[in-house]
Formats: sequence, C-alpha cells, structure tokens
Amino acid sequence: MEVRASKQEAWEAFQAANQDVYDKAIWTFGVRWADAIEALMDQGQSLGDAALESQQEVNEDKIPMSMVTGAMAILSEVWESGEAMRQWHNARVDDREARWEIPAKYDALTKSAKKVVSEIVR
Repeated sequence: MEVRASKQEAWEAFQAANQDVYDKAIWTFGVRWADAIEALMDQGQSLGDAALESQQEVNEDKIPMSMVTGAMAILSEVWESGEAMRQWHNARVDDREARWEIPAKYDALTKSAKKVVSEIVR
C-alpha cells in the first residue's frame, strides 16, 4: 500500500496504537484491499472496478461491513489513492448517510483509533 509521504509517520503510529483484535482486523483488511486494488490498477483496471472486484477476495477474516467502512475511512486519509476512492464511492451512492464524510468516518472508527486518526488528518 502506497502511503502518502506526509502521513507515513502518523500511519505507523496508528498501526502501533491499534493492535487489539478488532482494530488490527480493520487496518489489516485495509492494507490488503489497497494492495489488491493497486495490483489490479497496474493491470489497467479503474479504481472503482478494482475496488469492487477485490473487496470480497481480500476479506479473509470475513469482517462485517461496519469494519470495512472503518478501513475505507482510514484508507481515505493515508493511502495515496484513498481520496480518489472516497470520491468514487460517494459518487455512486444515493444515500447521504452512506457517503464517507468526516463525521461518519470518525463514528465508524473505534474509540481507541479516533485520537490517532485525528493526528493523521492534520
């Protein structure tokens, strides 16, 4: 996963601070998903097609959608293609509640992750 250079230190701190089973499952899925999307994009797929194709394939831990949403929120902040992915997602959903907006992101993340994510967002 290509992390934004400006977010590398905060990303490493986030990973170190979030080692419990729940939080680690979220960010581990996010890394696997970003890696899979990048690989498919290298083969010529669009970001959206790559995201849709790879989401279930990389969900080895069978995490629920609420945790996938947490991973998407983290990716939108630290991954090089995260903002483009957020915009793609928001463009395809009709329901405003389903869009990845800043307040929704923080609600989707666990309490222990919120402080570290606030460092990433700065």
